[in-house]
Amino acid sequence: MKKITIEPSWIFRDENNREIDNKLFELLHGIHEFGKLTEACKAASISYRHGWNLIQNWSQFFETELVALQKGRGAKLNPIGEKLLWMRERADARFSPQMSNLATELNTELRRLAALEQPKINISASHGYAVAMLPELCPELDLVLNYTHPREAIQALLDGRCDMAGLHIPCSDLPAGAHPEYLSMLNPNEHEIIRFCTRQQGLMFAKDNPKDIEGISDLTRDDIKIINRNPDSGTRLLLEYLLLQEGIEPASINGFESEEFTHSAVAAHIAANMADTGFGVGHAAKQFGLDFLHLASEHYVFIVNKNAEPDATRQLFIEQLKSVELQRSIRRLFGYHPISCGEVQPAIHTALD
Repeated sequence: MKKITIEPSWIFRDENNREIDNKLFELLHGIHEFGKLTEACKAASISYRHGWNLIQNWSQFFETELVALQKGRGAKLNPIGEKLLWMRERADARFSPQMSNLATELNTELRRLAALEQPKINISASHGYAVAMLPELCPELDLVLNYTHPREAIQALLDGRCDMAGLHIPCSDLPAGAHPEYLSMLNPNEHEIIRFCTRQQGLMFAKDNPKDIEGISDLTRDDIKIINRNPDSGTRLLLEYLLLQEGIEPASINGFESEEFTHSAVAAHIAANMADTGFGVGHAAKQFGLDFLHLASEHYVFIVNKNAEPDATRQLFIEQLKSVELQRSIRRLFGYHPISCGEVQPAIHTALD
């Protein structure tokens, strides 16, 4: 059955009711990535003439040049072109979890009405690049992903509102103080862990590190402004632990209370020069052409009820996690590794090895 996806659409309209063609964003992205208008047009599946006309028309619309075109030297986005691109990316990233949740609800209802029979698993999960790939990587299963913060994911499992809770647990190279409080909600006698992958967390900043950021202590500098994650996220909790370890007061950091809700939104914020750095996953930095300083690692795991009756659907999910194809796809994400993927272990209140 076909699946519904929900994507935002931007509309720019002037006093003459002229509207911007959304193809422009694809073109801007291609110019940023390839540095050539010919390659950008090819990636956007439009002719060179169409691409040239788009740039000229919308430069007139904004009354400033979006792209610098130099004969023999390719193409480069001017400041407003860069700003438009990353504003779009930031908005998409910020609302991606909510749009995915809504699409999940609609698809579930369509499947119910069509009486389609497929093994189904309801997962309340912390949003991330790897977990978002699972519905495509597990085609034999109907994975219903509802994105939420870790505490709410565990609560949904405890209340019987989902079959699994997906969240992050620090790696064992971090001291006990880094263990998120929400792990205390787990009962080793009632829950167990299905391991999935690890990811690298650290500081993202502009290419070639123009502010010479070398570690957490640099966040207190007067010339550094950060963009943070939302307080309920595991990433925010991990950053706060690292600050505590360094003896740094969050109030001493410029921008600490500025929040985004996804790693991609943090990276887009930095790429748009709206902040100098932010704490998040390495893949987000790579996705937006930023540099990355690895500071800590985490495991992504699925929490399940240990005493539930044997379930063929859960076993099929575990077999999918162990597949070579799935693990190869996870490795393509920068900083992600499918370590012990599919292994079942007792639930714990501390870090994982």
